[in-house]
Amino acid sequence: MYSRTFFALMLSNASLRVATMMLVALVPLYASDLGLSPAEVGLTPTLYFATAALSRPLAGWLVDAKGRWMAMLLGASFFTIGTGLYLLSLPVRHFLASRALQDAGFSLKRRKGHLNWENSGI
Repeated sequence: MYSRTFFALMLSNASLRVATMMLVALVPLYASDLGLSPAEVGLTPTLYFATAALSRPLAGWLVDAKGRWMAMLLGASFFTIGTGLYLLSLPVRHFLASRALQDAGFSLKRRKGHLNWENSGI
């Protein structure tokens, strides 16, 4: 049960969860600091979770059509690019688009992680 794959999966999952949950709490504060209105600040977590709900079917299709590793690579790329775009002071629409891109990556990465766990015999 406690194989190398298990520990790699748990480390990956823990890292992703910490990064994601920190962003859920801190991105609205960052958006407020950028001078966004309260409505726009409220859109940051709303868009994040809406993108999660809407991208899950696409993530499942991608895993079935292209395989787990393609979904993992795309998910990690989207998540990294979306997170990196926060460093730029962007207009609101670009800021929200980077938030959506980040969650699309989270959805792809999360789906692939579940399949790894199921296939590792845990």
